[in-house]
Amino acid sequence: MKFILTERGNEAISLAFVKDFAIERVVYQDNTTGSHVIAELDDDDDVTIKIFESEDADGNFSAAKAYIAKLIEKLNIDGAKFLLSASGNEAINLMFVNTFNIGQVVYNDAEKFCVAAVLSDESQKTISKEFDTATEAEKFLAELVEQLNGGEAL
Repeated sequence: MKFILTERGNEAISLAFVKDFAIERVVYQDNTTGSHVIAELDDDDDVTIKIFESEDADGNFSAAKAYIAKLIEKLNIDGAKFLLSASGNEAINLMFVNTFNIGQVVYNDAEKFCVAAVLSDESQKTISKEFDTATEAEKFLAELVEQLNGGEAL
């Protein structure tokens, strides 16, 4: 079982209970901002694991995204199974994914097809990747399932 120590060193979180990692932008009372990387637990508690605070709000957010990407890469190498979102600002623990589905999203000037992971408690849906066509999304989903099954299509 793997644990993550929070930045402040006052709490350690078991990966077995982390549903996802996400970034929260925070505005403090003095109007400064920060980006907090949080771990959302299976009981819907949030634990802040890393804080980025500087004068540059966009820089904080970018640094938080880079931190999540590096964290997920390391955790997955060590045997965990997290899926980074298309936007890079969250990652879902595959142990909590109930289904993957393809949905159609209409933006102001474009239509996209998104492969999304839906958590088992249906508390959230995370877009894994966007495509221009349904066929591309279906191909990606088939490849993702094959990869998750260790190279075997079921």
